[in-house]
Amino acid sequence: MTRRELLVAVPAALAVFSSRPALAMIFDREQVRCATCHYWTGARKVYAQARVDTGYDERGRCNNMDSPYRNLYVGALHFCPAYLRWDQLD
Repeated sequence: MTRRELLVAVPAALAVFSSRPALAMIFDREQVRCATCHYWTGARKVYAQARVDTGYDERGRCNNMDSPYRNLYVGALHFCPAYLRWDQLD
């Protein structure tokens, strides 16, 4: 392969990898994490009131008035002492 062919092929290969969707995380309803908290505003989906699916790098704002993380953007794996299970998981 010539240098010119390589310079043409590399951006095309990188475009394939950059269009790949973000990785997902799945949480059980029993896990005490922000992804399963009522006050977390990140994007998530619930499946059969037992599991929560969210993006690996998803962040959401904490709306709990009693939380030390109130109005801060936290990741799905984060947890705090003011946790309340999301009502869609009950």
